[in-house]
Amino acid sequence: MSRARQQLVAQVGTELGELLSDARAVINRAAMAFAMDLPGLRPAAFHVARHLSSNGPARPTELAAALDVDKGALSRLISDLEHAGLVTKGPHPDDGRAIAVALTHAGERRVARVLADKGAELTQRLTRFDDGELVTLAGLLRRLNER
Repeated sequence: MSRARQQLVAQVGTELGELLSDARAVINRAAMAFAMDLPGLRPAAFHVARHLSSNGPARPTELAAALDVDKGALSRLISDLEHAGLVTKGPHPDDGRAIAVALTHAGERRVARVLADKGAELTQRLTRFDDGELVTLAGLLRRLNER
């Protein structure tokens, strides 16, 4: 790899690092907003609720694997969410012997509100790009995300 190419790759790495850092801050603010005004609810519960919102009811073991969370910590988060009225536990739709965790209507509304606020921040950042630049950016990100 040429020296010029190495410098370009390093520059892309720096910009991606900044982007990921900013994204992490946005997600942390969303998690804080999700837990705000609900005593005892930890911000980490947002990730459980967001996963359920995107993927539907899930077994606790599926949630733990998807979120890379310890089963004990996940159990506490689910308990907190249940106490706040944001999730319910019941029979899994595919296997009645297993337990599934699902968002309640209140949980769905809370996740939707937080995600809308999070999306507004992204929309604001993208206003400086014209449609052609957004098409190019989306295509480049898609290529970067290919495995």
